[in-house]
Amino acid sequence: MADGSNGSAETDRIFFGSLENEVKSRIAKGAAPSNDESSSDDDDGMEVVLPLNETTTHSVSAQQRLVEQLALEQRAANIGVPTSDELIKLRLKELEEPIIYFGETKAERRQRLKLTLAQRGLTQGMPMGVSAAQAEAAERAANGGEAFDVERPYSSEGSLDLRVARLWILRDSLERAQRRLTAAKASAKPAQPVDSDGMDVDVPEAAQDPLAYVKKFTGIASELGDDRPLASIRFNPNGDLLAVASWSGLCKVWSTDNYSCKMTLRGHTERIQHAVWHPASGSTQSPSALNLVTGGADRSIRFWNLEKETAITALTDAHEDRINKIAFHPSGNYIATSSFDTKWNLWDVEKGKLLLSQEGHSRPTYGIAFQCDGALVCTTGLDAFARVWDIRIGKTISILRGHAKQVLSVDWHPNGFVLATGSDDHTVRVWDMRKKATLNTLVAHTGLVSDVAFQPGTGDFLVSSGYDSKICIWSGDDLTLTKMLPAHDGKVTGVHIQPLAAPGQPPKYLASCGFDRTWKLWGHEELF
Repeated sequence: MADGSNGSAETDRIFFGSLENEVKSRIAKGAAPSNDESSSDDDDGMEVVLPLNETTTHSVSAQQRLVEQLALEQRAANIGVPTSDELIKLRLKELEEPIIYFGETKAERRQRLKLTLAQRGLTQGMPMGVSAAQAEAAERAANGGEAFDVERPYSSEGSLDLRVARLWILRDSLERAQRRLTAAKASAKPAQPVDSDGMDVDVPEAAQDPLAYVKKFTGIASELGDDRPLASIRFNPNGDLLAVASWSGLCKVWSTDNYSCKMTLRGHTERIQHAVWHPASGSTQSPSALNLVTGGADRSIRFWNLEKETAITALTDAHEDRINKIAFHPSGNYIATSSFDTKWNLWDVEKGKLLLSQEGHSRPTYGIAFQCDGALVCTTGLDAFARVWDIRIGKTISILRGHAKQVLSVDWHPNGFVLATGSDDHTVRVWDMRKKATLNTLVAHTGLVSDVAFQPGTGDFLVSSGYDSKICIWSGDDLTLTKMLPAHDGKVTGVHIQPLAAPGQPPKYLASCGFDRTWKLWGHEELF
């Protein structure tokens, strides 16, 4: 046993005190220091690289696997494979893959072939030993006797009602787009507003600095909404009523003036997933006419007015599985619904008739929202994709890829070309449809993002809610985080911004609801 200062000895020793001399001696001899000697000073020129802990290593590996899986699915989507199930089985046999799995459908088998080819770096979907004539005959049989034309996209003939609706939506969307562009050109404001006599007009604090105004938001009201978790919350277009949907199967209408319950709507036999207002409710829409639509796990859609607590009409078995979200067309003449049956449906409100049942997502369809002109609709799914559809021609015009997990919410900016999506990957992505690319990825939540909403009319703010019990308010200009509200005691399921009473003003209220069975109003601290 010797003192640690004698660093020249070559025999094994137990050292006490500093190892500085020993480390310097090894550096001079060109030897790397051991792990136990990794505490040398930075002045000695040694770079210490600490290993990642187990949790971090696991997270990095999981993220890498998700990225690789997303890249694999993107490659698979670009591989062409036959529609004939016989040809698919033959190609799988050539690849020495199982031809059939128990319970596997034809669509799932076709997707499995695509993924197999992508994993192996192959692009040939047709079996090697099949001639062109044989392949054409098999494709003809798979398509009901009609030869498959690669120059023409596959489609099925729609009904006359759908054709009439698409023509009407075409004309209506052009008029709305013209009004939107005209309003955008006229929205440029002078630096200092003046009155008719040319005198300066005092600008309220909220209009002078909307960001600073929103930063002072706090809780204004909190009410127990039901005895079960609340699923969604929406202001009516007038901003004086709130529709709050519950897992109990009830939808309650609340006043934003005195926070009292005005109506309790009964009719659903299972939990309500979503409630939406007619675009003209509170203005030109009569209280006795359709004002509110709800959908739920009982697969029904129910239509309500503001005069009685029973539905004025209902569409039962509207989907093959539970309904997730509902969206009103800006005209109020149509609604779109998403469902766990992987489809989204378009309905004629006046006739209560199904116009279109559209497939496209490989897993349940969840979020759905119309663009302000009414020409486009965006759907999101548990397949981690968002799809933008042109209703006028019935085609997907863009597939938005980027989220690593299921996408649960979507909303359009009032400018008509920007939209936001919220996902289980804890992020909000903002997309520019002109570039068909992500503008920004907003990271602030530490849990699933359950809802997103732009400020109606202006889009000056974007709000998001999450299962981390928080609400985030983002600037609509640079998409920076303006305010984070510790909203609820549990998961936040919905958030909405009160429509503006006057253009150029920040929102007066935000509303939220959650698993703690409460709904809450948020506003400037002066309102408290």
